[in-house]
Amino acid sequence: MLNKDELRKLRTLKATPAMLKAAKDNDIPFCKMVKSSWGQDYKRKYSRKFGYFLRCQNLGPYLKIAIFFSIELNKGIYTPRYELFINLDTEEYITRELENGKEVCWRDVMLCNLDNPYNEHSCRYYSEHITWINPEGKSSIKNLLKVADGGAIGIEEYQRRSRKNRRDAHYDKNIEKWAKECEVPELTPQQKRWIEHEATTENVFFYQYHRAGVEEGYCTYCEKVVPIAEKCKNNLKTKCPVCHKPVTLKSIGNRKRWGSKEYRATIIQEHNEKIVIRIFNVWKSSEFPFMDMYYSMREITRFVFDGKQLKRYENNLYKNYKVCWNPYVIGYYGSPYYVRNGMVYRKNLRSLANGPLKYSGLLTMIRKNKLKETSVQEWLYCELGNPVLEQLVKMEMYSLAKELADCRYDHTLLNESATGAAGALKLDKARLKRLRGFGRKVGICHVRWLQLEKKEDTQWPDELINFYANNNLEPTDFKFLKVKMGYREIRNYLEKQSAIAKDTIRQTVGTWRDYMQMAERLGLQIKVEQIYKPSNLVQKHTEMVELSKNGDMKRQAKALEEKWPKVNETLEGLKKYQYTDETYLVVTPQNVYDIVREGTLLSHCIHTVEYYWDRISRRETYIFFLRKAAAPTTPWYTLEVEPDGSIRQKRTTGDNQNADLKNAEEFLRNWQKELKQVLTEEDRRLAEKSKELRKQGYKKLREKNERIRRGKLAGQLLADVLEADYMEAQ
Repeated sequence: MLNKDELRKLRTLKATPAMLKAAKDNDIPFCKMVKSSWGQDYKRKYSRKFGYFLRCQNLGPYLKIAIFFSIELNKGIYTPRYELFINLDTEEYITRELENGKEVCWRDVMLCNLDNPYNEHSCRYYSEHITWINPEGKSSIKNLLKVADGGAIGIEEYQRRSRKNRRDAHYDKNIEKWAKECEVPELTPQQKRWIEHEATTENVFFYQYHRAGVEEGYCTYCEKVVPIAEKCKNNLKTKCPVCHKPVTLKSIGNRKRWGSKEYRATIIQEHNEKIVIRIFNVWKSSEFPFMDMYYSMREITRFVFDGKQLKRYENNLYKNYKVCWNPYVIGYYGSPYYVRNGMVYRKNLRSLANGPLKYSGLLTMIRKNKLKETSVQEWLYCELGNPVLEQLVKMEMYSLAKELADCRYDHTLLNESATGAAGALKLDKARLKRLRGFGRKVGICHVRWLQLEKKEDTQWPDELINFYANNNLEPTDFKFLKVKMGYREIRNYLEKQSAIAKDTIRQTVGTWRDYMQMAERLGLQIKVEQIYKPSNLVQKHTEMVELSKNGDMKRQAKALEEKWPKVNETLEGLKKYQYTDETYLVVTPQNVYDIVREGTLLSHCIHTVEYYWDRISRRETYIFFLRKAAAPTTPWYTLEVEPDGSIRQKRTTGDNQNADLKNAEEFLRNWQKELKQVLTEEDRRLAEKSKELRKQGYKKLREKNERIRRGKLAGQLLADVLEADYMEAQ
């Protein structure tokens, strides 16, 4: 670091007689050819030839360069405007700004970035034509700084070189520090073999088709030719007769190459009293004649855990300088600890039990196969803030621990500052004992009901709590009720109505919620028992749908616009999704009223269910209209579409699909192909997010065993029907 007090004591360089004479004879017009940023040459006119005057001198370990302005010299100011100090040993430099010989400030900027108060000669256009320096000064700059030019250009060359050297030294220091922090031992041959052979679970059995039958083939798991007795059919899933691993039969035919999809593999290693979680991408491939397997493995992420902190490192380009391990920069979306899950190497788990994972429930959860959906690093991150997870694992409440890890950001559920399990779960010891008595399948729903029981200072029978928890119902699921009902009364009513509708308890709750929302919108007295607790819920729900259809659609649309103000704004930007041919057309709604009208005329619930409006506001899915070109204003089918054109649902009158839709499938495929050409990067990003949300939705529907309540598909799993209806954009 340069010492400013020491620099102030150096000799002051004032203007020389030669500089004063050149400045006096300087007031002549001067034109110079300048090249613009787009490569064209043009003339730049100056009011005087020289704008700057430089004087330099070697003072011990320093090279001092004084910078004068021509106008100031002619005004009789013989002191420099700037003084540039360069330490020849350390390659450091700093500039002092002066005004009439008095210090103003210090600057750590390059010569070309210094301010010019007269705006006659920009520092960025300096050259030997507009900067004056004597021959001795040129020679000193050239020799001392070891540059090609002895003037201002040479000074800038030196400054750029100095900055690059300092920057590279700083980068190298960081890279060395990070490499030491995430240092790991080399993978053993057994670990490499496991990554290549076991983590890629997709295995294929190649065979050559013969009319007389197939006697042998190549198994990608055995990695050798093995006999086969059964009849072979392309893409048939079976088991290898030797290794008994699941394989897919593939006929060689004209096939030239085969490759598996990309898999993830996780290996946990201990090094320097730290745990390093290493995550690999791995895939395998084979080329004709398919007698050898090629494995590709790439380590993408490392998580370093010292028992107190979890850090993530990525192997990528750092500051456009070098590919190395560097800290992960948190993006706009998602958690910094989220990485798609993969298989975990288990053979070294016993050796990790006495390190930083000694007081963690992670190893037990891996051995019990409880982390199939939650990654290793996410569990550790959650456990750092919620030590209750480790206690729950010890109490063998694996299901509850897993659920808590998945909802770690719900601060209303846990008391993260408490030490004991009862305090962390916001329960007392008696209720914690009751919680353990519900069995190993106890979940968050049990905790929610016991927390509410404690808050209301009451005690419900275990069978009542089990009723709600087993049907995946929480107290918040009944917020739609505007009156106080006892939970025993609610249970009795739900059991009665589910028996009438021949439906599940949770689906009955959904019907009840829809009914109450429609009743409230229509202005009914929802606090009257005959309204909020009808004797036949399904019948009243159907009647309420009819009442909603016969109501004022404009009034309903206005209310929806007030509640979902972003919908109309989103709909205005969807015109690029419109498409037509001679037979059919896809129409985008202009406003909320168009969707309300469509749903009313087709007698389905697209406009009465709130999550459709929520999806449009979040740009998860959009609502479009499929119509016949012969009748473009007549509703035919309503489409729920993801941002990339993938169609989730196609429904007509009564929420049904008729045989006439088959004729329009080719048109929809063509529309998806045309749409692909106009999609933006934002649309593709939204589509990826919508895809993940759709998969999560299907998963939740299956976990809840949601089934269709009415119509032609009554009784079928809702997730199966939605997946069958899905048409992905190719």
